[in-house]
Amino acid sequence: MIQTTEKPAPADPEPASPIVIDAQGATIGIIGDHATQTNYFVTVVVHTDRFWTEPLPDTPPVPRLPQTRLGQLLAARHRVAPYLGRGAERHALELWRNATETARAALLVHAPGGMGKTRLALEFAHASRSAGWAVAVAHHATDPSPNPAAVPDVTRARGLLLLVDYAERWPREDLTILLRDISLRYAEAAVPVRVLLLARPAGWWWQSLENPLTKLEFAVDELPLRSPPPLDRAELFDAARDRFAELLGVSEPQRLRAAGSLDDPAYAVTLTVQMAALAAVDAAARSDRPPAHPEQLSRYLLTRETDYWTAAYENHRITTPPAMMGRLVGLAALTGAVDHRDALSIVARAGLEPGAAQQLLDDHRICYPPTVPDAALQQLLPDRLAEDFLASRLSAADDPWLRQVPDLLAGSLDPRIARYAPHMMTMLIETAHRAPGLTTTVLQPLIRAHPGVAIGAGGATLLRLAELPGVDPTTLHTVESAIPQARRVDLDIATAALSTALLPHRLAASADPADRAHVYRWHADRLDHAGRRAEALEASAAAIASLRALAADDPGTHGPELAAALDNLAVLLSGFGQHDEALEPAQEALRRYRALAAADPQTHEPELALALLNYTNRLSTLGRHREALDTIGEAVDRYRTLARTDSHTHDADLASALVSLGNRLGQLGRHREALSAGAEAVDRYRVLAQADPAAHEPDLALALANSSIQLVAAGEWQQALPVAAEAADRYRHLAEINPAAYEPILPTALGSLAEVLMGSERHEDALPVAREAVERFRTLAATNPGGHEPNLAWSSALLGAVLAKSGRSAAALEVTTEAVALNRRLAQANPAYDQPLARTLVDLSLRLRDCDRNQDALAAAEEAVTRAQRLVGADTAHEPELADALWAFAHACGDIGDRRAEAIAAARAAVDIYVRLDRATPGPYVADLSGVRRILAELSGEAPSG
Repeated sequence: MIQTTEKPAPADPEPASPIVIDAQGATIGIIGDHATQTNYFVTVVVHTDRFWTEPLPDTPPVPRLPQTRLGQLLAARHRVAPYLGRGAERHALELWRNATETARAALLVHAPGGMGKTRLALEFAHASRSAGWAVAVAHHATDPSPNPAAVPDVTRARGLLLLVDYAERWPREDLTILLRDISLRYAEAAVPVRVLLLARPAGWWWQSLENPLTKLEFAVDELPLRSPPPLDRAELFDAARDRFAELLGVSEPQRLRAAGSLDDPAYAVTLTVQMAALAAVDAAARSDRPPAHPEQLSRYLLTRETDYWTAAYENHRITTPPAMMGRLVGLAALTGAVDHRDALSIVARAGLEPGAAQQLLDDHRICYPPTVPDAALQQLLPDRLAEDFLASRLSAADDPWLRQVPDLLAGSLDPRIARYAPHMMTMLIETAHRAPGLTTTVLQPLIRAHPGVAIGAGGATLLRLAELPGVDPTTLHTVESAIPQARRVDLDIATAALSTALLPHRLAASADPADRAHVYRWHADRLDHAGRRAEALEASAAAIASLRALAADDPGTHGPELAAALDNLAVLLSGFGQHDEALEPAQEALRRYRALAAADPQTHEPELALALLNYTNRLSTLGRHREALDTIGEAVDRYRTLARTDSHTHDADLASALVSLGNRLGQLGRHREALSAGAEAVDRYRVLAQADPAAHEPDLALALANSSIQLVAAGEWQQALPVAAEAADRYRHLAEINPAAYEPILPTALGSLAEVLMGSERHEDALPVAREAVERFRTLAATNPGGHEPNLAWSSALLGAVLAKSGRSAAALEVTTEAVALNRRLAQANPAYDQPLARTLVDLSLRLRDCDRNQDALAAAEEAVTRAQRLVGADTAHEPELADALWAFAHACGDIGDRRAEAIAAARAAVDIYVRLDRATPGPYVADLSGVRRILAELSGEAPSG
């Protein structure tokens, strides 16, 4: 996280080295509220409170006219009009479903409303069922549910096809949980799982979902639906017209034409073509004048809705007058289908004759039968008509009642009502995309009065708000300001979108360079939280350029913000692997903060402590561990003093510094001291996370991950396992919520967990975890090699060790060779990577020896010794690397008859180093010392010494 003037944040969101997690995490498990099985590192979750599924419903019978409304003929679920065209898309769906390369696949079909997504999905679903697939439809828990426990049976099926409509309206975490649980439920069924998601937009919400799906081993793809060309539109119109004419008893339908030309861009939407066919046939049946232009189609069909209510009232099928029924239809468009008991509360709150609420709902049910039993206030379908109905009623001057309803619902304290306010907000924002006038008259006043409702609608809805043409910047600012200052990772992506939409307005609002610099800094922070780090780097650089000029003229006023901006820039540069470039701004920031704190310690002491913490991480990344330890020691001392006087403000800062202190001590081999610092950090973060999980769960996950590493380094393998597992679960959860920010952290912790499992002799459990870490780092390194190739090298070496422990020698050699090649290239550019290169050369020597390539093993060990000796010459903290290299050299020499004397000398030298290390830090080196003594005894014929 980046430091800001609003709130200092823990430093270093990137790994300080391939084997230390400075704000990176580890996870293999799955976290959730309803765990049914736990075995240290895998938590199997079954959720029944976030979604429910039902088997694919049979197609309802074609509505009988005139007993039902005309618009029902357009509903996709009735499949009334013949389905034509989309041959390429249907073929693509079949290929996707039948692909044998992967067991799990997710496909997003996206297009504007009315383009035919649902109808295409239904046709494909029914065809899949006929082909032997089990087909189910997923519903969010907020949908009325007749059977929340329904689980598709795949016992005799070729596979499972799951449909998710309106996928962009699901909370992203819930959608991830749905797919994860489906995967777990059918993991042992040996049948493929296909998930077809339907949504209007793709964009950021979908990009944020791709990574979690990939983690769940879903093959991910998307299929945009294009507008049908004019020739196809004519065929669609003719087929729909003829079918509607058959149902409405109209002869010679060939004489009927669409309103205007089918070349009109309005007919680029498939639903508009069908609406034109229905309006033309209905007008002929009624001897009425059909619409002349496509813009009049909705008005015509909505008028027929009113005619339908009126006829039902006049024929005594219902007792609710047409005007009141219009209000109910408008209310239903806002709330969507709701639980029947909740509907009674909503009708009462809206002021619709509360004494007759049950009768009103019964009459509405007659006119609009719910698609789910026991639901009420079924929304007008298709969505296009509901949105156009809302737009017309909210704009009407003759009945202002509906305009008051959004405010009444948004302001309700009754949970039976408040739970539907987010849906209302989503519906209004979508309607405003179709009817821009509502943005000013209805939507913006509502959001300004109730910004929390907009936030409660979720990140996808906020993204749509940020994209809304003509939305007032004041409205966006109101929402942004209402988002809690403490980070909510589920809103990070939407917050960045709001900040992006507001940026030009904020820059235009002031010519003051200081204001503009502050705007850029704030924007960089929001972008970084969302994982949009390249853009964050650009914004940070813009802020610094302005602040330098300002600080030159007035250092007292602008010097502090320049120092903060430089510190943030260093963090961002390091995140892109530009570690050398990051050191200079970090040094400058620290110099400036020392001067500021000397002049005004009360104001600038916390900023100096944070700059020390960040500078520590910069030094460590460059391999300057002793300097880093001195710096972090000063930071911890300063934070302890601050926390004693103001624990509420500085406890989190102290915990963050303790995490870094533990890492620095561990890098210098002082593992017991590292363990103590890490344990204190975990304890502090547990208290903080319990009070505010949204703000501190990432910190706790980080502290746990590092604590597990410290436990391993201290030789406490069994204690490390549950700690690593908890860190894994927490990071998995975080990465699901905000993959852009936490996906780079996740695989480091996966590797840490794999290492713990391997050290606990659970080699087969460690293998899939280590493989996942490598594949994730490979994906990350493809787009950001500077930031993630060191981690790829480390995880590849770890995978090689796990494979070797599992008896897969050839595979172990292959991935270890890749690790050495990566580290060799990195070390040529940066001497800080000499240490990991020496370590992986040791690994390579052992892997080559396993494959009986003794001469090659000896060459790798000789190079490892040479490099380790150079490291020790510069810093004795690298003696563990030299001892390991000597051990590997002794192994390799011992396999070659004429080099036994060299092998004995190397083994004795390794024993001497391990003895010295064990005396300084008892515990971690016992196993190494014992092992090399056994080798020495075998080589020399002497009894192993104790």
